[in-house]
Amino acid sequence: MDKFYLQERRPDGEVSTVGLFYSREEAEEVIAELRELPDKQGCEYVLVRPPE
Repeated sequence: MDKFYLQERRPDGEVSTVGLFYSREEAEEVIAELRELPDKQGCEYVLVRPPE
């Protein structure tokens, strides 16, 4: 089973984990929603696989 952590990287360099997802498609949907929020403009979103 695939697992991905979604990390948010803010323009000030702060990194936080948004959540754990079990499908890339679900995570991509959340990324699209986050990018539409005015206070999230300029943030980068990265999917990271957890260590095995």
